[in-house]
Amino acid sequence: MFENFDIAKIIIAIGALIIAIVGHELMHGLSAYHYGDNTAKHYGRLTINPISHIDPIGTLILPLMLFLIDAPFLFGWAKPVPVNTEVVYKNGGYNALTVVALAGISYNFLVALLVVMIWNFLPPVWLDDMLGTFLEQLLLINVVLAVINLLPFPSFDGAHALCYQLSRFKLYAIPRLYERIGMMGGTLAFMLCLAFEPTRQILFVPVQAVLAFLLHIGTLI
Repeated sequence: MFENFDIAKIIIAIGALIIAIVGHELMHGLSAYHYGDNTAKHYGRLTINPISHIDPIGTLILPLMLFLIDAPFLFGWAKPVPVNTEVVYKNGGYNALTVVALAGISYNFLVALLVVMIWNFLPPVWLDDMLGTFLEQLLLINVVLAVINLLPFPSFDGAHALCYQLSRFKLYAIPRLYERIGMMGGTLAFMLCLAFEPTRQILFVPVQAVLAFLLHIGTLI
């Protein structure tokens, strides 16, 4: 790893990660605001200023750990935007809560698709330097963030959406189990999966599938 250390590429990767995670959290806040919840606005979280979104573990420690263990991708998260679920539920029910839960993932998929479109539009000579590296990192990190967040680890966006839809049909067993496990339990389970090569590679399989799908779409645009 350190033999090929390139500070410029590290800075580019960090920049791409910030764009991915800050936009992800901002979309949660904006979608909640759409349903009448101004909690994120009240706490100054409806901003693109990355300092307002930094989470010590998700923004700093985890990406550094992934870099040090030569993980095939960088992953992280920003400090969760506060959402008043009671207000959102009152104004839109469980479907509104699901929209808020999946808003960040939708942002990441849209950014990834936009990158593919830009990549196919630009002359190849433009993609041989820093711009190409930046677009590669931006594509990979947004796809990773979207796909991983869809996995049903407790406290992840996909788990929230699943629990809201189950609750909509009065199926409360899994939501109650996830509530007992909590955010720390879900984060620990995910980090344990990252710590071991076999489970880390399994996590990367759906990421590779989505990347292949987006690149295929890019050839059709």
